[in-house]
Amino acid sequence: MAENHSRAIELEGGYNFRDLGGYTTKDGRQIAWRKLFRSGKLNELTQTDRNRVMDLGIKSVVDFRRLPERTDAPSLWHDDHEPYIATHPHPNDMAEGGASIFGQLVNEEISARDLMIQVYREMPEDYAAHYTEMLRLLANRTDCPLLFHCTAGKDRTGLGAYLILHVLGVEEDLIFEDYLLTNQFYPADHRLMQIVQRALDEYGLKTSDPEVFRPMVAVDADYLRSAITAIQQEYGSVEAYLEKRLGVTETTKETVRANLLD
Repeated sequence: MAENHSRAIELEGGYNFRDLGGYTTKDGRQIAWRKLFRSGKLNELTQTDRNRVMDLGIKSVVDFRRLPERTDAPSLWHDDHEPYIATHPHPNDMAEGGASIFGQLVNEEISARDLMIQVYREMPEDYAAHYTEMLRLLANRTDCPLLFHCTAGKDRTGLGAYLILHVLGVEEDLIFEDYLLTNQFYPADHRLMQIVQRALDEYGLKTSDPEVFRPMVAVDADYLRSAITAIQQEYGSVEAYLEKRLGVTETTKETVRANLLD
């Protein structure tokens, strides 16, 4: 009898925690369940949540968050199980760019949607070290199951999921379907209010229209396409980016597939 699995891992103090198992590849194989997970931040997990995450048997975690994000919201793990956690410096780890970004939005120098597209275009380079290690860990069976996450589990994590699913041979349309699931599992309205409050409290910005920030709490297929376009413009193809920028060889790809596909 086939075992039933749910894509969403329901947590009391976490969100957008999803299992990438079950997707079918172009050659008819299937991604194994309970080997590959994506999520948002993990700093508010209850003890029940930590028990549940421990039961998933996660051995490795790739944390895309910048240093200030990790410092402000350290992940919580079960006392009896803390996995290997991979982090890497970001080019702007010590920069204070929040006020400038919020100011541009409120002053209508750039729309939130255009800002998101700009951020996505920069992610393939800014997070190359993270994506490199993520695929390296997936090529080692003893480092799986693996979880990769950022703060919202939608942008940096979304591109990471795209790269993994691409390597595994999942159809592009299906990869985008998974990407867009964030609009179902991410608490956008709650996060929107947090962003607006931060803009007002920390940066003294005067706006009464939270919808200015709405594109920042959603995913849009055009966001992900902009990252892919940036890769293609710089490297010619996603395959060339994987090889030349991330150092992913054909042998690595085959090993990742052997580890994750049934």
